[in-house]
Amino acid sequence: MAATLPGGNAAPITVGVWGETAIPTSPIGGGEAVSRVLLGGKSPGSPSWEGEETTTSFLRKDEMVRIAYAHGMVLGDVTLIKDRRGYDLWRAQVSTTHPALEKAFVEGFLPLSTDGMVRKYPVRGAATPYRWNIYAWIEPSIARILAVRGAGAVDFYSGSKELLAAFTAGLFDTDGGLTLTIVRRKRMKYKPRFEPRVSVYNSDKEMLRVLRDSWLRYGIKLMLRKDRDPQLKRPWKGKLVVYELATASYSVIVEFLETILPYMKHWEKIVKAKITVKHITSMTPWKPEPIASLRDKINALIRQQVQESIKQAEEAYKNMKAYIITRNRVIERTVKRPMRNPSSPPPTFSYILLSSNTM
Repeated sequence: MAATLPGGNAAPITVGVWGETAIPTSPIGGGEAVSRVLLGGKSPGSPSWEGEETTTSFLRKDEMVRIAYAHGMVLGDVTLIKDRRGYDLWRAQVSTTHPALEKAFVEGFLPLSTDGMVRKYPVRGAATPYRWNIYAWIEPSIARILAVRGAGAVDFYSGSKELLAAFTAGLFDTDGGLTLTIVRRKRMKYKPRFEPRVSVYNSDKEMLRVLRDSWLRYGIKLMLRKDRDPQLKRPWKGKLVVYELATASYSVIVEFLETILPYMKHWEKIVKAKITVKHITSMTPWKPEPIASLRDKINALIRQQVQESIKQAEEAYKNMKAYIITRNRVIERTVKRPMRNPSSPPPTFSYILLSSNTM
């Protein structure tokens, strides 16, 4: 039995999941082979999709891990766009003022890009006066994998704990949250207590339900509920309903974070996750007050970096500057016409080497 993804006019591709099934791991383009791989399904032995056997090149395990992380980001804040003119061109894009999300996007999509580049340019509007649009052109065969949405995307990786962790890390880096709360409860005689909470938010309830069930098969129990707004007893008409996959259990938080931490790339959430795990697993737990102080310092640093990013976007917008990011350098480009928010990059520009630092 094989699982395939549609490839349009191109040949279909078969993707292997590394669970307990042993399969060849030759590089992309390293020869033709017939794949008979069972993808993880909603229950063991029950795949989401069934297809014909197809002749194709295998993806290496490390490549599938990168794809799984990127797929999680696409189901979060990252948008996957296909060229409207009929060409087989795909672009992954995110709009942000957070340098941490920008770095995570670069690390996640630069290895999957067709030209080894990530581009960013400033735009106006939205929640802040200025922000950055960041995008990369994606290899079409990989983009067709990333285009799978909903519960099917989760099923695609659920047969392997490693791939499911990478996928969840991408989703958590974009649509996840880790709150470090200090509470005083009456039953605890108002003594301060550290109560962290890990959450993943999304409007696709079915996708979160399948993600919950997939993690339950690996012994990690997460709870699914409708995200509650304390100021609104019910959402107004037309408001997008958001659901939350979360846990506040110490043991579940530690196991969940330790599983996805090796694949996370969002430094703000990585720092908070490490603080949480260290506190819970420490033989001599920290007092809550120092954790609150450390949390406040982290949040202050995040606010400072966001404000600096907005200021840099404003200066770049006024000076008509944009940037190309490669593996070991950043190239500045000067746009020859006023900046706007186009569906494709401005065609006329000149290059200036800005930095040779590795991103």
